Amino acid sequence: MRIASVVALLFVPAGVSASPSTPLTPSTPPSTASTPSTYVGESKSGRKHELAPIEAAPAEFEEEPSHRWVTITWQPLQALIPLASFAVEARLASRWSASVVLGYGNAPVYVSGDRKERKPALQLGALASYYVAGSFDDGGVHVGAAAQWTRVDGDARLATGAVRPGLLLGPLVGFKWVLRGGFTLDSQIGIGFLAAEGGGAPPNDPDQKTALLGSFGIGWTL
Repeated sequence: MRIASVVALLFVPAGVSASPSTPLTPSTPPSTASTPSTYVGESKSGRKHELAPIEAAPAEFEEEPSHRWVTITWQPLQALIPLASFAVEARLASRWSASVVLGYGNAPVYVSGDRKERKPALQLGALASYYVAGSFDDGGVHVGAAAQWTRVDGDARLATGAVRPGLLLGPLVGFKWVLRGGFTLDSQIGIGFLAAEGGGAPPNDPDQKTALLGSFGIGWTL
């Protein structure tokens, strides 16, 4: 018996218990199949490097909506003078814009007593606007400051109070309505104060120092 036990001990593999009551079972290394390996190599110091977590791709930036940049209108009320008048309003920012106005036609003047004739008339204007409600693109309520210069040829007195020669400066308030397709109705009203007399025909009322500033435009916002 003693000899058999010694023989058994000599042939027991390393790492296996030699207890006679325990079956001889070879040891196996732990399985790592269920865990994905992130090993990518060893550094010079011998440390293992692991892959950093892969970050999700950044979301694509949405393109900004396209803006409208200019409004072009014809001003039919000026045709009553008559002047062919057009306005161009340019977008500076969402709520800011600048406009220029050009009108050309003729205005009646007294040439002898009550006899009238028409003389060429030129009107230039500028307007800076801020939309207190709405925006340039969609229209809305706006306020602003305007400058208007008018000149009528000749030296005969004007026969109408609808035109005040000279330079007028003053505030305006208005409303612009823009349909989805761009069709636009634009209106302003305000008061102008005489800043400088203009050359050419004198006004119908020499004591007139203020005049109504206003317009109504029909056109498109592009």
